[in-house]
Amino acid sequence: AERSIRVFGKGQKIRFVGISDLLLEQLTEWSRYRPQSDSKLLFLNEKGTALTANGFYQRMRRLESWLGLKLNPHTIRRSGITSMLLEKNLPLPVVRDAAGHSDISVTNI
Repeated sequence: AERSIRVFGKGQKIRFVGISDLLLEQLTEWSRYRPQSDSKLLFLNEKGTALTANGFYQRMRRLESWLGLKLNPHTIRRSGITSMLLEKNLPLPVVRDAAGHSDISVTNI
């Protein structure tokens, strides 16, 4: 059976994205470090409540410093989409759905 996670996108749009065995393994490992909470959200702040956009960007800056790279959510997203297309050879409609694009021409760009 295909496994998936629920993703909240722009405008609170909800979609389900399939996950690989490797990602499931990594998320299971992450859950060991996740703050204790009854929340079903995957990423939480240190208090165990929803991670805000500001909190996310603060973590992104720390990661940039740690890795010595310049990152932003858009480039990470594009890298993931490119990997799905070029390395994983997933069909364009599958990648469009995973990316949450309503128009396949956006994915094709």
